Amino acid sequence: MELLFRENGEITVHGKMPIVKDLVAKRMVRDNALLLSVGAQFNDPICARVTEWLSGMAVVTSSDRDKMWKQAVSRLDNPELRKRIVAFSKYADLGIEDIEKVNDTVVSRHVQYDNGVPAQSVAFVMDENESEGTVKYFRLAYPLLDALDNGSCLVIDELDSQLHPVLVSKIVSMFNSAETNPRHAQLIFTLHDTNVLNGHLLRRDQVWFTQKDRLGESELYSLAEYNVRNNAPFEKEYLAGKYGAIPVTGDFNRVMKP
Repeated sequence: MELLFRENGEITVHGKMPIVKDLVAKRMVRDNALLLSVGAQFNDPICARVTEWLSGMAVVTSSDRDKMWKQAVSRLDNPELRKRIVAFSKYADLGIEDIEKVNDTVVSRHVQYDNGVPAQSVAFVMDENESEGTVKYFRLAYPLLDALDNGSCLVIDELDSQLHPVLVSKIVSMFNSAETNPRHAQLIFTLHDTNVLNGHLLRRDQVWFTQKDRLGESELYSLAEYNVRNNAPFEKEYLAGKYGAIPVTGDFNRVMKP
């Protein structure tokens, strides 16, 4: 349901928001002010709820690597949380049996086998010896668990970077399951991996594309805007160009010519 719409200075407000409607009628919303924020300041209940929800949103980008690492390391001081992070790593089949902090160094432990029989535990310094994908998964463990625990919103830029497509699908499915997401947490993410484009994992209204025009301006639109079946081969049709939002490449052979 659309509650607020603003375009070219014209504002349309749903009848369920009488306070905001009155603010607009009295021209109390400046052109450079967010209508949502103004409504919250005047105690509109819907605006207040949305603003509170947005304030609890966590955003993860590639530039947050160091911050996320430090946050993940600090969470290992909590025994119960450490146990859950280890379980989350086992869920991903990373081969990790335990994760612990030793003198501010994160150590991951693996079982070493001798002729198929467990022989001993081998310790790795995680940020030096584990793969980039394993390290990223460890950095994401706490934000993902925290969002699911609190029913909050988590935004991740390039979720598929350095992660196996199966792991990406598993993470997405956790947020789409009433069993693992009983508090209705929300995951908003960008990615280039088309593996998630299937009706078994995402609904049409959950898939959004960005299309760049010749001027470099990007348009955001939903798969739900297309008249396609829920069981349509989304990935195949997207790669075939049916929904747009694919790179328009030139002739690479010209690059190779002297």
